[in-house]
Amino acid sequence: MYGRNCSIVCNCTNGECVPFGNPATGFTCSCLNGYDGPTCCESVTNHCLGLPCLNNATCKSNATAYTCNCLPGYIGYNCSTYNFCANKTCMFSGECVNLKTKAQCNCLEGFIGDTCSTTCDCVHGDCVPNGDNFTCNCHTGYTGPMCCQNITCKFMVLRTAIASDDFGILNYKIFIF
Repeated sequence: MYGRNCSIVCNCTNGECVPFGNPATGFTCSCLNGYDGPTCCESVTNHCLGLPCLNNATCKSNATAYTCNCLPGYIGYNCSTYNFCANKTCMFSGECVNLKTKAQCNCLEGFIGDTCSTTCDCVHGDCVPNGDNFTCNCHTGYTGPMCCQNITCKFMVLRTAIASDDFGILNYKIFIF
């Protein structure tokens, strides 16, 4: 008997009654593995018999398939993959990717490091990551730690007065170095 006045008969043949909706009138059945239907009377293939769920996950079979309830830290249809990304935060919209033995952050352009937390500030060059640090591989014509110094060919002009004409105008000789 079930309900506020014990007036509702719970007919979950192969399962457990669970309150649903109005407690005075409603219940639903949570069926045991191998059974399905509104009152758990329909016998179905138990898809959990082959123990498809891994890493101590619990298996729930229904009429057509099974679902695995993974323990914390595991992901995937059969809970076969450890989610290394559960304990890793990638900064600045970096994407965490599970590898076989660890998590890795794939950083957006301009960010580097294990968690994408370092900004690469190469002005006229390409960033070469080195852990959480970087060096700049400068483009042609630039140098310096951040590739800021322009080193294109510069010349120097030297103007020297060499003589004046009859009107007092100076003549100059120009030297380019």
